[in-house]
Amino acid sequence: MVRKYLVTENEFLSATVDAADGHLRFTRDNGQVVDAGKVSGDVTPEALAAATAAETAAQQAGAARDQAQQIALGNAYAALGAVFKVQATPPAAATENGLPVLWIDTTEQLVPTPALPPSPSWNDTLSRFTVPTGVIGVDYVWTSGGGGVGATLTPGATLSTTGTYPRTVTITPVAKPGYVLASGVRPFVHDFYDPNVLTVLTSDGFSGGASSSIIGRSLDLALGGSAASWSGDDLWQINASAQLEKKAGLAGIGRIVLAGGLIASNYRVEFDVVSISGEGQFGTAAGLVVGIRNQSGSPYQFELSIGGRGAGSSRLFCGGVETTLSNQTSNVGHWVLQKVGTTITITGPNGTPQVVDKSDASLIPGVSSKELWVRVTQTAMGVTVDNLKLTKVGA
Repeated sequence: MVRKYLVTENEFLSATVDAADGHLRFTRDNGQVVDAGKVSGDVTPEALAAATAAETAAQQAGAARDQAQQIALGNAYAALGAVFKVQATPPAAATENGLPVLWIDTTEQLVPTPALPPSPSWNDTLSRFTVPTGVIGVDYVWTSGGGGVGATLTPGATLSTTGTYPRTVTITPVAKPGYVLASGVRPFVHDFYDPNVLTVLTSDGFSGGASSSIIGRSLDLALGGSAASWSGDDLWQINASAQLEKKAGLAGIGRIVLAGGLIASNYRVEFDVVSISGEGQFGTAAGLVVGIRNQSGSPYQFELSIGGRGAGSSRLFCGGVETTLSNQTSNVGHWVLQKVGTTITITGPNGTPQVVDKSDASLIPGVSSKELWVRVTQTAMGVTVDNLKLTKVGA
């Protein structure tokens, strides 16, 4: 038996209790039937009216919420200039409310985009590093060493390390959703050495009187260090002012090779340029080149070229890569060339350091024995140097 009750003051026109299953059902004015569940006992018209009112209020609240969502979604679509349909089947129409319909197929398998993140830029002189900017699809996470473990790093941030030396810092690239690290990408691991621990290896103030040749000459250790001697091309002399001077009238590249066997990974070379004048081969300006090479004339690790293209034309050469030192405007004065890890720092006569990061792998790895080279560009003359000192950096 079905008992039917009319409810005229609400959206639901009638309510019935079906004797077959004991369920209370509301019938809307559009014919929709809402099952309110099983009831027991007699249901009075007043109870049905109250239940109907509550159900109607819930339905109306849901409709209002849905309407608000539709309005907000419509406004968003209007701002984007398209309607997005995220579904498994193609949209029924190409336009909706005057906007083109864009279909996002939920059955399509998305293929992650490979990401190739560059290395952080390491500054070994200041024991800090800089996070790359403009990298899409990758976060950089500081995973070990140096004090900031666990942090996801902000692009462009420059971060200092802490702790005892050497500090081994690991920065791990992590792919964002929709991306995958390209083949071969590994965590970036870098060792920081203490740049304030300095040990003079050898030095020469070129004292002891003028000499027409320095080949085989023992360094005077005027600035500290241990015994060493000069070898190489016999194109240099010591003048009356106790300075190293390129001989006049001799062709060829004058090269002085400090005896090898210098066992260190990080170096500082200091010297004074007294003068650079005259011309080199083919009419080019004279230039002085100082640097560290692997022993037996193999490729240099790094070289500083002063002059050679006129005043303020100094350049750093590393593994065949040339870097112009834009902030060095003078050739004459005190120079400091330092390599710590993959950072090379050049400080010229103006006292302003220029840091060159060579973590791009252009820095040729060193071997157990190295040589300090002092030479001139082409057949340059009028080059005079004083107070040369070679120092080991780090413990």
